[in-house]
Amino acid sequence: MGKYVLEQAKGINKSIKVLIVLGIIIAVIAAVLVVMQLNRPYAITVDGENILLVEDKDTGEAVIEKLMTSYQPEGTKLKNLTTDKELGFDIIKLWEDYDEDSIMTRKEAVAFLTAENADGDPLFTTTIKGRTKVVEEYIPEIEYKKDDEMFAGEARVEVEGVAGTQKVTYEITTVNGEETGKEAVDSKVLEEGTAPVIYKGTMGLPEGEDWRTYEGDPVLHNGDEMSKYALKYLGAPYKYGGYSLTDGIDCVQFVRAMYAKYGIKLPNNHKGLQNVGKGVSLGNAKPGDIVCYNHHVAIYLGDGKIVHSARGGGFNGVKTSNVNFMKIKTIRHVID
Repeated sequence: MGKYVLEQAKGINKSIKVLIVLGIIIAVIAAVLVVMQLNRPYAITVDGENILLVEDKDTGEAVIEKLMTSYQPEGTKLKNLTTDKELGFDIIKLWEDYDEDSIMTRKEAVAFLTAENADGDPLFTTTIKGRTKVVEEYIPEIEYKKDDEMFAGEARVEVEGVAGTQKVTYEITTVNGEETGKEAVDSKVLEEGTAPVIYKGTMGLPEGEDWRTYEGDPVLHNGDEMSKYALKYLGAPYKYGGYSLTDGIDCVQFVRAMYAKYGIKLPNNHKGLQNVGKGVSLGNAKPGDIVCYNHHVAIYLGDGKIVHSARGGGFNGVKTSNVNFMKIKTIRHVID
């Protein structure tokens, strides 16, 4: 009986030794497999799809961080970052094949993703909003004032503006590194400036227009307005047969040009102008009437004055003169 028990114990001890050896072998194999697995490369994934291989997860994280940093607007503080697809990392399993030469360095991986995202069909879209503060000059808002003696579209600077400084907070949006928006979200005045003061004309302002912003020609309502408007062109050069108020114009074309502002088309010669409207005496002449001489025409200003484009008298061009009543052939009243 004792001999049987002893033999049985020896058998058990032998089995235990075998199991221990097998356990050690399994543990060694497992450790080797773990080490082999840990040394496998990592894939950077987009929505679960492997895009490229890097040496390890730390390298992958560094690649994504570098890429996102390059997309952030320079000099801004990150406010918000979103991607339209999920970015991740996945280790290559032992049973999965891969090409050793396909493993990229951090620099290569960043360059690859940047290039892929720069074409018309990017792998993923990264939208970044960043904020930056900039000190810049500013001119306070213009103060506009009316001048009823000036025509609509005319302006006169009364006070020149003086620039101040302000700190402006901008929110800049980029999509895959390309700036798509810039918005001022806050500002703080650091140094007060001086607001410009500008007078704007109102005479002849077309109905429905804002006198502060109107830049077109006035709508003339009477001969007095038209004669005053003609004074805008004092100094324009004279040119026989000329039509241009800037390059040169003769007496007939000057009168026609002023009446055209009023919407009236006049004949294109002296004789035709001598027969428009109705004839009036000098005593009954009103501003805007056409003063006709044998070979010359002018616009009456009132008080014995005319404005015309003429030669002589020390200046060739648009100017004012006294009426030469001795040579008047006729005065034509066209505008009531």
